[in-house]
Parts: sequence; structure tokens; C-alpha cells
Amino acid sequence: MLALLSDSNDITEAFLSDTKRIADNARYYYEDYAQAYSSACSRLQGIRAQTSSQREKHYALGCKTIEDVRQYSDGKRDVGIMFPTLTPQLQEYAFWLSMAHLFDSTEREHERDAEDYSREAEQSRFELAWKQLLGEPQSYRICLDALGPVGFYNGALANFLIFDVSLQSQIFHCYPALEPIPGLSVACVDDLQGLDDCLVEKRPFPFP
Repeated sequence: MLALLSDSNDITEAFLSDTKRIADNARYYYEDYAQAYSSACSRLQGIRAQTSSQREKHYALGCKTIEDVRQYSDGKRDVGIMFPTLTPQLQEYAFWLSMAHLFDSTEREHERDAEDYSREAEQSRFELAWKQLLGEPQSYRICLDALGPVGFYNGALANFLIFDVSLQSQIFHCYPALEPIPGLSVACVDDLQGLDDCLVEKRPFPFP
């Protein structure tokens, strides 16, 4: 494939060199760390969102319309209320999108501050991002800017989701907020846009 692309004027020797370096690094990580990360990930794979039967507090049970949810939220002061279209399965999807975004952002942040771009240094930055986000905490909170409404807080449309995660219990619950909590890591993805439209149209939210 690279040989075919190299006929284009847009593909430079530097590009080909960078592509080979990335491929070499990926192979290096896979050969040396696949088993270790697979073992570490096993405790993450079982994480599930709490259902309405486990934690009813943030669910708008019985609400059929956006106005229903708004009124319900207005009566539940200082509690984030999710749209009914934000199912536990969709919450799990949103959680992993957020973690992937934060991992990439953390790794890029370390790379921006770096002066060493050797394979060993790249490996070290990957390790540091892993430990900060996945390797050491037993519980933590992260925030997602969904770039669109995910529910209500005190009767006002909320675009943020806060995830409270317990790795030990392998559960998390999430709830809408009007703004991120100071000090939390914030992911920003638009994959949840349209939750309100789906509620209006009375159809499930489409996601992979």
C-alpha cells in the first residue's frame, strides 16, 4: 500500500519514514506489552453502568417527553437527570469513548513537553498515560462534554456527563451536569449528539 501511495506527489520520504517508525513502534508495543496490558485490562472489561434498579436517582422513570424530563428534573433539585434515551449500554459506550479521548490527550500532552522522541521515550510516555488513567486508581471521576444535551439539571438542559467509577466494584454511574467539576479530566466527543431528538421521535439512539 505504501508503495502505491509513494507515487503521489503528496507523499514524501519523510512521511514514509514516519509511517515506518509508527508501524515499528506498534509492533514493538504489541510484542513486549500485549500480555501485560491484556491482563491489566481484564479488570476494566467488566465495568458496567448502574441500571435504574440499582441506582434510580438519575433516571427519569416514566418520562415520555423532553418536557416530562424537564419537569421531573425541576422537582429533583441538585440532581442530574438523564434522558431516557441514555440507556446503561449507551452510558458504557460513552464512558469508553471518554477514556479513549483522555488517554490520547494525556499521551499527546506528555509528547508536547518532550524533547526526546526515541522509541524508549515514546514507550515511557505511553506507560505514564496508562498508569495515570488506568493502571493505578481504584476509583476516580471523569467528565464528558457531549457537545449537546444529555439531560437536565435543576430544570436546565445539561451538556456534561460526570462518571463516578469504581474499578474495585467494576461499576460506574453517571449523571448530567451544567459544567465540569473543577479538577476533573474532561473528554470532549460529539457521538452522543441527538439524544434529545431520539426522545422526541420516540426511537432508540443509534450507536455501534
